[in-house]
Amino acid sequence: MKLRRVLTLAIILLLGLASSALGKDGERLTHDGLQDLLAQAKGNIVVVNYWASWCGPCLTEMPMLKAMRAAYPSHELTLFGVSFDYDSKAHDRARERLSLTFPSYLAQEDLMHTLGITSVPRTDFYDSRRRLVRSHEGLISPAEFRTVIAEITSGEQ
Repeated sequence: MKLRRVLTLAIILLLGLASSALGKDGERLTHDGLQDLLAQAKGNIVVVNYWASWCGPCLTEMPMLKAMRAAYPSHELTLFGVSFDYDSKAHDRARERLSLTFPSYLAQEDLMHTLGITSVPRTDFYDSRRRLVRSHEGLISPAEFRTVIAEITSGEQ
């Protein structure tokens, strides 16, 4: 019974964190919401993958991103996706089909323009102080992913 209460409280807290990162309509990630997500990962390296369910290369790199999520401790690396899908159901179906092991948020329509993103996939790497260290456009290889993380880690020591 005590475990059930703890789990219920944990779920409520997680939902509260996720909802604070959503737009005012409660459905789409805004620029401010993105900044909130980065702030919540304080002390961690943060990797943000911009993608869409209609993007073949985006879907191709998802298994690699899942593997990278599993390879690094969650207290050191935060990874989440931001989808530019217009259709929330397409996003949800893709998340389910891909069995994503990290959160993915639907972007508000103007977020792509606000961030200056011209194509997907794109992967942004932030250091533990929330400074953008590198943006990678196109498919990213596991080796390059690891190299960027190692560069960030070595620069912070």
